[in-house]
Amino acid sequence: LKEGRPMLENSSYGSTSAAKNSDLEAFRENQQSIQSVLMFWFGQYTPDESQKQLWMIAHSSQTLREKVDQEITTKFEDLLLDLTGTSLDAPSPRWQEWCHSDMGYAGKIAAIVVLDQFSRHMLRHYEKKSHR
Repeated sequence: LKEGRPMLENSSYGSTSAAKNSDLEAFRENQQSIQSVLMFWFGQYTPDESQKQLWMIAHSSQTLREKVDQEITTKFEDLLLDLTGTSLDAPSPRWQEWCHSDMGYAGKIAAIVVLDQFSRHMLRHYEKKSHR
């Protein structure tokens, strides 16, 4: 050691770097999840086709409804659970990250799609099973 330079015994450089990497990974994961939701709901078809294939599936197309509902459940059930959280007193961390951070309007729109539209597709079959 050169004289006049303190020795860094308990340097927090490593932990600061690890925290930044963790934050960056969380940001990237959120961005990827948001894009996945938006592309599934808005990016697969033209608006006219989306209306028929996703948004307003006719009751007579029961097979298509069940297929879409299962696909949404498989792909997005964990996101629904993350966004709703486990406490009524505090919003979930995922909700905070998507709606009250640098995710912009895309995070808010994706949260609305998951909480409003995807939950309907997922819970439609759950409600039928619980009434049997």
